[in-house]
Amino acid sequence: MSFIATTAVGLLLAFLLHRFLSPSSSSKGPTVPGPAPLPFIGNYHQIYPYIKRRQGRQFSMRMFGQYGRIYGVRFFGNAVVVVGDAAVAKRVLTDKEGFYRDNMFQKMHKGIAHYALFTLPSGDVWHKHRKFMQPSFGPTHIHNTAVIANAIANALSDTWAAYPAGHAFNVNYHFACLTLDVIGRLAFSYEFKMVETLADPTHTSSASLLHVFEEIVTTMSARYGAPEVTWPVLGISTRNIQGQVSRVRSIILDVVKQKTSLIRDGRYSPREGVPLDMLDRLIQATTGQARVQFSTEEMVDEVYAIFGAGSETTQNTLTFCVLTLAQHPECHDKVAEELDAVLGASGEVTYESLARLTYLSAFIRETMRQYPVAGAVARKAANDVEILGYHIPKDTRVIVNIRYIQNDSQYWSKGDAELFRPERWLNDEVNADSPCFLPFGDGPMNCIGQKIALAELRTVVAVLARKWRFELVAGQEVEPVETITTGLKDGLFVRVTPRV
Repeated sequence: MSFIATTAVGLLLAFLLHRFLSPSSSSKGPTVPGPAPLPFIGNYHQIYPYIKRRQGRQFSMRMFGQYGRIYGVRFFGNAVVVVGDAAVAKRVLTDKEGFYRDNMFQKMHKGIAHYALFTLPSGDVWHKHRKFMQPSFGPTHIHNTAVIANAIANALSDTWAAYPAGHAFNVNYHFACLTLDVIGRLAFSYEFKMVETLADPTHTSSASLLHVFEEIVTTMSARYGAPEVTWPVLGISTRNIQGQVSRVRSIILDVVKQKTSLIRDGRYSPREGVPLDMLDRLIQATTGQARVQFSTEEMVDEVYAIFGAGSETTQNTLTFCVLTLAQHPECHDKVAEELDAVLGASGEVTYESLARLTYLSAFIRETMRQYPVAGAVARKAANDVEILGYHIPKDTRVIVNIRYIQNDSQYWSKGDAELFRPERWLNDEVNADSPCFLPFGDGPMNCIGQKIALAELRTVVAVLARKWRFELVAGQEVEPVETITTGLKDGLFVRVTPRV
């Protein structure tokens, strides 16, 4: 074939691919606006630099600024629509007949959490896992969360007290240790003793373990939108993190083995009238002692999910709470005054006292509004639908941008979403069930552990805010970054001083 003929064929194929992959008008209505895609890769070349820097939110803000509350992109032939509208978010997340979770998140977690509840697509397997796990998040476990979190938060406070006043700590790292200790004791009856290691600066095993978790999470998030065939080239294949995954699985199996041995030897049995912890239930499901049967792989993946979803999200939210306490000392004063009034001379934080800490609850809600650690949630359209006047074909992925919605002034009565103002939650300006407040998602696939997370957050912040003042270390860059969740790039360094 001549050079001219070859060129002509190539141009024709490129034109056809471009027509196939580009947004176009539809007889059923206008299509969603968005940046023009390239043949085959779509818009991946535009968003990948943001994903690599863990700054996907910057791309979204740019798109919202250019196209309004809805925009569309394409990744390797797959259409994606991103929405920043509260009413649409409510519809997408609660209409289980019209929208469903596909296996995208499950594919992203290939090799580490294939059967985890938060990665499973809609369907019978997800329903089995959700129904089986639900009792482990009941009232008794919520109460126990407050008790355990109080003990471990006080242990962390004692660690800080051993240093001179004004000493600087990376509280993000400290909260990573704290949340793993809480999860270990609550869900597995296992003592990781991570907070204990903070008293010894030469102890590096905790930092090493947390770095392994971070590498896995970063790899999983980098897989978004990329076909599996490209993973080895991008350095995000399962082989690339085989060592990290093996170490985490080894820890999980050790936790399981220890609990199984205690049960077998009669050295451990759940107390009468006390619900089983998460690991008790999983062990029963894998040993034929429960009506629901789980494979060993399902058990290991669910344990990993509890580690990841149950610790990193709370760790990052606690870090943002300390950030806002340091940035808004007037809010810290109000939190501390309420704690003094409610807790009295003993200063003891109990589960029963949490309900009376109304300003503290408002403060935490406002922190979660400005800094949602789960910034977006994805579903797929089960049928052709119309969203904000645009035609959305069946099987289009629809992403609800929680961060944009929660920080959009049109949804807040005073039009001041940019301000950090806990009082908005106390003055009948908004209620916690508002469709513009979605830190735990919404609908049947919302966060199963949200009540436990709130109990832990309230308890830890209460313990530490009552005893300490926080001052940001000068010169650090406080930059939120995104992997599966949103956190701070280099942690958060604060000077802690005893509260007088």
